[in-house]
Amino acid sequence: MSASPYVPQQTGDYLDSTDGRALPGEQQEVLPLSEGELLILRADGRDLQQMESVEIADTCSFGFHTGNGGTLRFEDRRPFAVDDGDCVRSFVPRGLMSNFNPPAGPFHVFLALFSPEQAQAFCEARGICASQFGVPDDFDTIRTGKTRPLSASGRAVLSGLINSPYHGPARRLHLESGALSLLAETLAAADLPDPALVPHDRRALEDVREMLEASRDHPPSIMELARAAGMNDFKLKRDFKRLFGVTPHAYARNLRLDAAARALREGQSVKAAAAQAGYACPSRFTQAFRKRHGAPPSEWR
Repeated sequence: MSASPYVPQQTGDYLDSTDGRALPGEQQEVLPLSEGELLILRADGRDLQQMESVEIADTCSFGFHTGNGGTLRFEDRRPFAVDDGDCVRSFVPRGLMSNFNPPAGPFHVFLALFSPEQAQAFCEARGICASQFGVPDDFDTIRTGKTRPLSASGRAVLSGLINSPYHGPARRLHLESGALSLLAETLAAADLPDPALVPHDRRALEDVREMLEASRDHPPSIMELARAAGMNDFKLKRDFKRLFGVTPHAYARNLRLDAAARALREGQSVKAAAAQAGYACPSRFTQAFRKRHGAPPSEWR
C-alpha cells in the first residue's frame, strides 16, 4: 500500500533536521482512531539525525517505540532515553516543540493522539475515568513520562501493527483494534500517582530510574541508589516497585536484556549477547531472555 502524503491533524509536521524537510509520505501514515487518530512513523533505510515536531493544538499522545533506542526532549527539559518497547505518555500544550534523536538503525513509532476533548470523549465512551488515563485538567504545563515497558504480548501486538499486511478498511480495523490493545496495557501499567508516595519521593525514584538507564552495563548497588535517593534500601525497593512495577535490580536486568535483543537483531551471536548482558551461563540467559521477550534468543533474529 502506498501511503498518502502526511497532512498534519492533531500534530505538527515531523521534520528531518538534517535538511529541514518533512519526512517523505511513504514514511508516515495517519488514520482516524474513533475520537482521535493514529500516526505511524517509519525509518527503515534512512539514518535521520533528528526529528522535530511542533504541536498545533493541546495534545494527548501515547507513543509506542520499536528499534534500537533514541532520546526524546520536550522544550528545554532534560532529554530521556526511549528504548524498544517503551511507551511515552505526553500531555503537552499547543506550540510545544519536541526533538527526537533516533537510533542509527531502523525504528518505528506508533502514536495514538487525542485532543483534550477527544481524550475525554474516548474515556467516557468506554467507562474510563480521565484521571486514570492520565489526562490533566489543564494543559498549561508539560506532563510527560514513560509507563512500564510493554510486555512480550504487547510487543507482539506492536510488531503486528507496524507490519500490518492489510489494506483499505481491513487495515484501518486492524490498526485501531491493535491500538486499543496497546492503550489497554498502558492504562493497566500507567505510573499514576500513588497517594502513598509524596512528590519528593516520586522525583527521587525517577532520578534513580535515570541513574539505572545511564549506567546500564555497570549499575550502582542498591545502597548507592538508596543514598542518592535519600531513603533506606527497603523503602527504595518497595517504592520503586510500587511506581515502576519491578525492583531496581529487575529494572537494571531488563535494560541489559533489551540491549541484548538489539545486539541479536544486529547480528551478534547468542553467546556474545549473553556475555554483554552479564550472563556467564547460556541457559540462564535463555531463560531470562524468554521471560522478558517471549521468545528464546536463538529465535529473536
